[in-house]
Amino acid sequence: MTFAERIRELRESKGYSYRKVSELTGFDYSNLSKIEKGRLNPPDAVWVIRLANAYEADMVELLELSHAAPEIIELARKSREPRQLALAL
Repeated sequence: MTFAERIRELRESKGYSYRKVSELTGFDYSNLSKIEKGRLNPPDAVWVIRLANAYEADMVELLELSHAAPEIIELARKSREPRQLALAL
């Protein structure tokens, strides 16, 4: 599964519109649509963490699918606290 497929699956399972995700994360809704359609690369780790938090999803899984740097993924495995990790980045 790709990052794009997974975040679409998560968004749809929550019943969220792109605008709702934008409200929850501050992420531009038009860019989220483009990412889900594979037209844009996954966002940087801070945005991936925000998306994981909004979807109540596994932060490590989304970071791995987004091809985040190994050291960020390792921090996420140790932290498991999205807010703290986002502040550290």
